[in-house]
Amino acid sequence: MNRFMKGFILILVGTIILAVFVLPKNGWFDVEKENTGKAVQVEKKHITMVIDFGDRVRSYTGVEASTVFEGLKNIYPEVEVKTYDFGMLVTKIEGKQNSPTHAWLYWVNGKEATLSADMYITEDGDMVEWKYVSLTQ
Repeated sequence: MNRFMKGFILILVGTIILAVFVLPKNGWFDVEKENTGKAVQVEKKHITMVIDFGDRVRSYTGVEASTVFEGLKNIYPEVEVKTYDFGMLVTKIEGKQNSPTHAWLYWVNGKEATLSADMYITEDGDMVEWKYVSLTQ
């Protein structure tokens, strides 16, 4: 083996050792430093939830939830969902079910949501509105 090849192999091995053992321990990469095996508890926030059924509206204050879906589930434990790759889709709340003409959608602080309810992390004081809306208008 020529001198160039020996030098190349030495540099390659040194780089691998540096990348695998040294840099992660010194915080150079975004690597979790400690895995305790414990589930991470997400802090629950106090939110207001308004549910608009189309023929009646119900309002709830002080709902504890870390996600929009958790807040809805705390109020209506029998809520029905369908799970997709992008997250959960609420399909039925207290007898009102999605159909070709109507669906459950939600807004947070007046803005239509762009995430599924199980992925939307709530903040203290959020106003969450669920509406059974017409899809044909």
